Amino acid sequence: YSTVNDMLKFANGLTQNVLLHKDYTDLITTGKVSASEYAFGYGFIDQRDADGVRSFGHGGGCIGMNTELRIY
Repeated sequence: YSTVNDMLKFANGLTQNVLLHKDYTDLITTGKVSASEYAFGYGFIDQRDADGVRSFGHGGGCIGMNTELRIY
């Protein structure tokens, strides 16, 4: 289980290179396998919206719960 605050801490730690060195953060969040509107990285989906703004993240869920982490 996680909270919104936990997810924010994770997103900040990832984008501020606290959790990983920048090279590794770039490696895991950059798409490697292209799909129609996005690309799969190592555990993250990398995409751009209609205006070209990039985001990456991952979703998940189970019975009665769902989440989507999207980092812009």
